[in-house]
Amino acid sequence: MFENSIGQDFGIKLTDFVKRKGFVLSLLILSPVFLLAYFVTIPAEDSVILYEYAKNLAETGVITFGNAGTPIEGATDFLWMLAIAFLKLLGINEFFSALLLNLIGAAFLVNISRAVEYKVAALIGLFLTPYIYSSLNGFSAIFFSALYVYCLSLAINNKESLYSFVLVLCLVRPDGVVWGAGLILLRVSEQWRTLRLRNELK
Repeated sequence: MFENSIGQDFGIKLTDFVKRKGFVLSLLILSPVFLLAYFVTIPAEDSVILYEYAKNLAETGVITFGNAGTPIEGATDFLWMLAIAFLKLLGINEFFSALLLNLIGAAFLVNISRAVEYKVAALIGLFLTPYIYSSLNGFSAIFFSALYVYCLSLAINNKESLYSFVLVLCLVRPDGVVWGAGLILLRVSEQWRTLRLRNELK
């Protein structure tokens, strides 16, 4: 019942979202906000610390801080750091990279449902949560949230790829372990309920 009432309205393939006209429209609507943040906002100190790790990884191939030249632990958001380091290799500024990734995440959140009323509500809701403002300060909040919601849609639709994406979620931010555990429990409980129903019907 849970799957039929909610899951059917959510897209599963990531390519589906990019192809939707609403996705491009959302990017156009939200882009000025993120561009404004790039020019007028000073990123948060913790964000800048991670940017330093990403910059050194891109330039030296070593995860380190400052000019140490030797490996130094401290970048907790591992996959987030790798993504920013990769974009740094392409010549994109670290803060701009973070804003770009969050912009994509925001557009994804707005368009995860095909229902127009959801899109409008999600667009308005973005600016009523602290996550958007955290993201505009250089953190991975919206990007992480988008990945979590995608994992949730996989859990609702009983997709095997859930486990792989939960792993990615955990690598983006360490607290992904807590959020991902709930999704795994949801999936396991659904499987257990289905198995019990099958046994009762035999």
